[in-house]
Amino acid sequence: MSRKSEENGEIMTADTPLGHAALIDAHVASRLAEARREQGLSLSALGQAAGVSYQQIQKYENGRNRISCGTLSVLARYLHKPVEWFFDTPESTRAPETASALDPIDKAIGELLMAVRQSQFVRRQAGS
Repeated sequence: MSRKSEENGEIMTADTPLGHAALIDAHVASRLAEARREQGLSLSALGQAAGVSYQQIQKYENGRNRISCGTLSVLARYLHKPVEWFFDTPESTRAPETASALDPIDKAIGELLMAVRQSQFVRRQAGS
């Protein structure tokens, strides 16, 4: 998978840090669309719950705009999904020829999930 960077016209692939980020962004976007459809929600209903327009939800889902961490947290709560669910990439859903190309992404996702879990633990400890 490659994607042209809008900033400088470079091609981003899975072999570059920006390429990894773009692949993760695309995966999160597809999971958002999946969760919304699973709940039977319209773009408008989800947008209203998150405090954004239906156009913004549409841009999130098609990957034109990135989802901030805070917005993803709000969307996850409304969609009854843990934030980690948006980053999950089960082995069973991968094509065999792409699995090896995604291994660095798994590492990045794992590190991100650990950071999220650590911050949740710290918040729980602070509230005790």
